This record gives sequence, structure tokens and C-alpha cells, in this order.
Amino acid sequence: MQVLNIGSLNIDVVYRVPHIVRNGETLASRSVSKHAGGKGLNQSIALARAGVKTAHAGAIGQDGVFLKELLKKEGVDCSEIAVISDEPTGCAIIQVADDGENSIILLRGTNFCVTPAIVRKALEKMPENSIVLLQNEISALKECIEIASAMNMRIFFNPSPMDESIGDLPLELIDTFLVNENESRELNALAGRRIANCNVLTTFGADGAEYCGRDGDVIRIAAVKVDNVVDTTGAGDTFTGYFIASLVHGRTPEDAMKTAAAASAVAVSRPGAAEAIPYMNELTTVR
Repeated sequence: MQVLNIGSLNIDVVYRVPHIVRNGETLASRSVSKHAGGKGLNQSIALARAGVKTAHAGAIGQDGVFLKELLKKEGVDCSEIAVISDEPTGCAIIQVADDGENSIILLRGTNFCVTPAIVRKALEKMPENSIVLLQNEISALKECIEIASAMNMRIFFNPSPMDESIGDLPLELIDTFLVNENESRELNALAGRRIANCNVLTTFGADGAEYCGRDGDVIRIAAVKVDNVVDTTGAGDTFTGYFIASLVHGRTPEDAMKTAAAASAVAVSRPGAAEAIPYMNELTTVR
């Protein structure tokens, strides 16, 4: 089984700060650095490092070609990443505080140059029974969901950043939602009974995670204890990638959650997002 991630590709500009800037405050940064990012890119790297055959579809500008090269080095099929010459690559301005918490501002850029044609071409290359992973950081999401569903693919959706546009999507076609605690509340408010037959995985940070299956099963796991949290930026993306990869490997949802929690624990102990995502063989000491 393969995974196609139709997802965002960003250039992350990261500022290290004593605390997240407050309203009206001017704050000196300790440092600034540029990294590969985007929820889509991070999740593809997590999938690949967890040992799953992964393809990525999306769009970048000329300034983002290095993102495509990075994914290739991780073994991700990048043949359906379009290069848009007259648009900037998506960009994220990230504050990372001394306690590891973060705050993010997004520029959509080429992530909103993803067209239904790009989506269909990428989906038609995938074998039967493939999994499609989506986030709310690209255009043509409605078409992604409708086309993938018509091709009988299982759709995993991380509706982040959460906004009212989510309510306009055919959410009843989603197999599994992957959300944090706040997103879970907003999703229920927007969708209600429309997602009654969907699986919902909710992460609670240091309080673990909960899986509510469409069959009524509820599974709760504890988080893996981390003594020194350095950067939480890519924790959710790491969890998403490792959870889906574990399902592909035939693990139960509970085992998949435990593996994802172990991977996230490693990720938050390191600086950065994509570069902090562990390889599967690094998880043996924290399981």
C-alpha cells in the first residue's frame, strides 16, 4: 500500500525568541534561520522515515526547488510537484520560544496554485487501495476529496489550519480526521453529524491522544514523557506521518498511536521541524 500526500510545501523562517510576541510588543530575536517546511512536506518526510512508499503532489516556486530535492533525498516520489515560475513558494514565519512553544504566520504562495488537473494526474498514477493524505494548506481540496473518493481511496485529512472553509468540503467522504484538541471542537461545531461515520484521531500534546472509531470504539493513550522539550513545531506532523505509516504496516490503531507518540517525543526533543523527525530505528529506546 502506498500513500499520496497532496500537500503544502513551505520555506520556514524561524525566529528563536524568549517568549511568543505579545500584542503591541517589539521583541528581539536570539537568532533567525531558514528551513524546509509546510505540513505537507513534514508529513511526507515522516511517512518516508517510517518506512512507507510515499509520493508527494503540490506546487513550488523557483525559490522552493530545494524543497523538492530534499524530499527526493528522503525517497519520496516528487514527479507530481509542479514548479510555478511566476509565484513565490509558500512561506511560514515561525516564532519558537524558550519553552518550546511556537506561533506561525503563513503565506499561501504556490500552495494555492494546486489545480484539479494536478490533483487528478497525481491520483491516477496511484495503485488501487492507496491512501491519500491532505491538509488545509492547499487549493483544490474539494476536488482532492471528491476525485480520491470516486477512486475508492482512503482519505486521511488533517484540517489545519482550521477555518470556516472546512465546512464547505464533502467531509462525509473522509476516512479519518487527524486533529488537535482545539481543532476537534471546531470540527464538531462545523460538521456535526456529517462526520458521524468517520474515524477521528485527536492529539492532546502532553496529555496523549484519543482515537474514536466509526464503529464506536474509543482508544486513549498517554504521551511519552519528554524531559527536555526543545521545539514543538513538527510534533503534530510527525504524529500524523507515523500513525498512518503504522496502519499501512498492519498495526492496530492503538499500536499506531503508541508508535506515533514515541516518534513525536523524539521530534520535540530536537530543534526544527522536518529535520527533527526521527527515523524508525531511533524509536526503540522510547517505546
